[in-house]
Formats: sequence, C-alpha cells, structure tokens
Amino acid sequence: MSKAFFLREAQLERLRQNIKPNATRYSADKPWLADYFGSDAWHMPSNIEIPDGIDLKLPISKTELLDLENTKAVYLALKHLTPLQASDERIWAYLSHVSLWDYMRKRWPVEQYAGKPRFVEIVQERYFFMPDRPRALIRNGIARLWWYGFTTYDESWPDPFELTGVLLKNLDVMQSISSAGSP
Repeated sequence: MSKAFFLREAQLERLRQNIKPNATRYSADKPWLADYFGSDAWHMPSNIEIPDGIDLKLPISKTELLDLENTKAVYLALKHLTPLQASDERIWAYLSHVSLWDYMRKRWPVEQYAGKPRFVEIVQERYFFMPDRPRALIRNGIARLWWYGFTTYDESWPDPFELTGVLLKNLDVMQSISSAGSP
C-alpha cells in the first residue's frame, strides 16, 4: 500500500483549459503529465491508502468491456473512501491520466473523436468531471467504477457484487438513479 496522489488544483485547471491543444497527447501510449508539467510539483500525496497497483482488465471488444470485473477491482481497492473523498475530482483525474492510463486509452480511445465538435466535451467527461452535471461522478472513466461498487456492493449477500452485475446490464438504471431529483 502507498499513498494515492492528487493533481494539484492549478494543474488540474490548466489541463482542463488545454484539452484541445493537448489532443495528440490524449492519444499517447504512455502517461504524459510528468513531461507536460516538467516537475514533481504537479501532484501531491494524499492521506488515502491505495494498493500499489489496481489491476484493471482491458476491454476485449466493444461488447466485452469488463466493467463488472473492473468495478470489483476499483471498489475493493478503494472501498475505504468516504463519499466526500470519492467526490474529489483531483484523485480521479490523477488515476485517469497516470496510474490507470492504459485502461483509459483502451476503454475510451479519443482518436474516434479527434477533430469532431464534441472532442473537448468527451475528454472532459472521461478524464475530468463535467462541472454542474448531475452525472459527473459516473462519467469519469475511473470514478464511475467506484461509484457503481459503492451504490451496489452488499457484504451480506453470498455474492456482494450481485447487484452490481444487475446494474451494469442496464446502465440507464444507474444514470436514472444518479440524476434523480436533478433538473
């Protein structure tokens, strides 16, 4: 176990403001933030313990995304998070851009949106949180896995993730639950 890292607020904002100029970087095979920022000052350790590696399965195809397996991996690794901690964009942005980059690249390849009007919005949704959006927590590529686990995991069941499997068979249910009461 080690300490999870956060992006510093100023660097998070800089990234968010420069999605379009960084479009080619989002197609890179390897994480690029260390080169982009040029020093260690772009991130900081948190008080949150995290396993040295969260082993996410890479999607096999467009129909075999392995979201259930990956929800289990993320939630079990981070189930000690409080909802307040899990609402902090800085940790998910770090995981999306650095620690779990390979998963993000395979699960949401940005090349399919390059040059299209929604490119910035798609990157914002998957690698950051969309401000003022009721479903922001379940649009980020990594945070969504934790929140799926948080809302469905039940230790009292023989399979604590049984409800997760049900949820992931129809993601419209989760989106409806997460936006209930929102305009």
